[in-house]
Amino acid sequence: MEMELPILTEKNYYDDVFYMSNSRFKEYIACPLRQQAIDLGFWKGKKSTDALLLGNYVHSYFESEEAHAKILDENGAELVSNRGATKGKLKTAFKIADTMIKTLEKDELFNAFYHGTEDDIVIKEAILTGELEGIPFKAKVDSLNISKAYFVDLKTMESIRKEAYSPTLKTYTKQAIYNIVEYSYHMQMYVYRELLMQQYGYEFTPYIVAVSKEGVPDKEILAITDDILEVGREQFEAHAELIREVFLDGATPDGCGHCDFCLTHKKLERAITLDELLEK
Repeated sequence: MEMELPILTEKNYYDDVFYMSNSRFKEYIACPLRQQAIDLGFWKGKKSTDALLLGNYVHSYFESEEAHAKILDENGAELVSNRGATKGKLKTAFKIADTMIKTLEKDELFNAFYHGTEDDIVIKEAILTGELEGIPFKAKVDSLNISKAYFVDLKTMESIRKEAYSPTLKTYTKQAIYNIVEYSYHMQMYVYRELLMQQYGYEFTPYIVAVSKEGVPDKEILAITDDILEVGREQFEAHAELIREVFLDGATPDGCGHCDFCLTHKKLERAITLDELLEK
């Protein structure tokens, strides 16, 4: 008899462990053995970073006043200084967040696109559930425009146009493209689109709003085209079977061999050649 999955709400979404999420799926790709250990309570997951907190701070502002106030209330010690002349103000590391917000807030196209026009039905932080390759999945979409059938994911980036070397593409490319490829944003957009199709019965077009953390923030609305989504689909399907077996059936996978979990449990078995080291 299959277990009945819970109905997700704002209150239980982040506590839920029964649905797979995009971020959890990516951790399984990186090292399925490590993520399995985390799921079973044998290993601690990654700590929250300043970059993640900054992104959440910017996201919450465009979600609602309540959401932004909650971020400040729950993370005040990390975000706000309590010393001297800067007491009560954002710490230096997060000051750029307010600049990024102002950059987007004053842009007419962004506002119309992200918040929708007066007649549009727009849901912020829309919760989605469904099943992909036999795996129960959940997602939260930053901005979902029901009326015009598109969704938007807001991404904060170090830069949009500066060059960065992509190990996947094996070449230097724009930072925004680097982020999409190396952080699997294309797979995330594929997952969201598939869940939306299941929930609403028609196809939604994905977009990424990118805003940079530079002194004078850059911004772009990036259309995620079908060819990019296809790459995301291929990446998802290449790992889905193994992850389904581990996540749902409790199979024991191999580790990646180089993450903190694998190195902590590593045992030397023999001498290896330099050629073997290169292959690893």
